Amino acid sequence: MIGIDTSVLVALENKSHPDHTRVVHSVRKKLKRGERFALCPQVAAEFIHVATDPLRFPAPLTMVQALARTEWWSTVEQCRWVYPDEESLELFLAWMTGFRLGRKRVLDTMLAATYAVQGVKDLATLDPADFRPFDRFDFIL
Repeated sequence: MIGIDTSVLVALENKSHPDHTRVVHSVRKKLKRGERFALCPQVAAEFIHVATDPLRFPAPLTMVQALARTEWWSTVEQCRWVYPDEESLELFLAWMTGFRLGRKRVLDTMLAATYAVQGVKDLATLDPADFRPFDRFDFIL
């Protein structure tokens, strides 16, 4: 199962993103092969926040568009929603402490812990350096 990071979701859904074409091609190819994806609420929330930001993109998504795209992912047969639980919270806290991470690493660390506990081994991200310290994922984009 491939965990989706916000960076990939934003590039996939925003045509003005510089990596849009490459990400669309890669995700479509994986969907056609029947590969399964994992998505979690914190990625959905961050996607909606980033994709609708006019300071980041010349043509941001509207809130209606971002919500509709998020809802679409909940209907895709090859996508399973995964959720943080007690074990992922414990791993998150251990990583934050053990790696001495600061406030700018909180969201990615919680995401990594959630995916790791759910058995996700592959991660679709445009920012692999954010997840390398955990030594848990293969990066597929």
